[in-house]
Amino acid sequence: MFLKDRAKVFLNLKDIKNSERYFSTHCTMKQILDFQLFFTAVLSLLASGLAAGPDHYRAAVAETVLFSDISRPPKEVVKRNLDIYEAAVKASAKNDVDIIVFPECGIFPCEKVNRSVLRTFVEDIPNPKGESINPCKQSDKFRNHPILTKLSCLAKENNLYIVANTFDFKKCKPVETCDADGFDTCTSEESNCPSDGNFFYNTNVVFNRKGSLVSRYYKKHLYFERSLNEPDFPQDATFHTDFGNFTTVICFDLIFKESVEDVKKPGIINLAYPTYWYDHVPFVFCYSLSASMGND
Repeated sequence: MFLKDRAKVFLNLKDIKNSERYFSTHCTMKQILDFQLFFTAVLSLLASGLAAGPDHYRAAVAETVLFSDISRPPKEVVKRNLDIYEAAVKASAKNDVDIIVFPECGIFPCEKVNRSVLRTFVEDIPNPKGESINPCKQSDKFRNHPILTKLSCLAKENNLYIVANTFDFKKCKPVETCDADGFDTCTSEESNCPSDGNFFYNTNVVFNRKGSLVSRYYKKHLYFERSLNEPDFPQDATFHTDFGNFTTVICFDLIFKESVEDVKKPGIINLAYPTYWYDHVPFVFCYSLSASMGND
């Protein structure tokens, strides 16, 4: 993210010390591990700016420690990680944060995980550009979407924007041939359908202060993510807030010019950037890439 005014805000540690969940007379190992995750998430928050306005806003970036034990039930894995998100969001709200950005692959494990395992985590994410979507309010429609529902409710209950990374899936029909008899089903979208009948997309989702989904963006350039699919269609990654206009990309996208063309659109001066990055010599350095992007 690129902000006009920057100022660090240090979170009130009394919120942690007074938490009965993480401090008790008889701490179990699970409670200790939970606290380590919570502590890492909260202390990694960086807030910038002052109260939201035409020239400034307050943003937070959360770096969390992923609970990634896929031997546990998928619902437990997701809940453990979303509990950390909830702690970070609530801490941000107490510091008048306007928008919080979570990392890539922060809700469930996505590195070196096969498609059959991913299928147990992913949710079908609708396009917010085509309809009004608020999972927190539309509980019946999204009863099988625990990730979207939790993020939506966190945004609504804490009156801030949330940018999070998850995976979307879209069903498709595998087509082996495109002969005359099967011409009607051999569309450009379905002709490259994976054999399991699903497209899996690395996805950013953005929720506004009311809990409505306002943006869905698929990662264009995958980084050795062999279980995922690249979108081959245009996307609108922009979203509008009461404190400015944004676009969003994911991790490896930042290297490719066409992925960040939205920053050239009139009024788009902010980039929300979930990432799962590491430095790789000689060319891929996180800070140098971000600096060059910000000074372009």
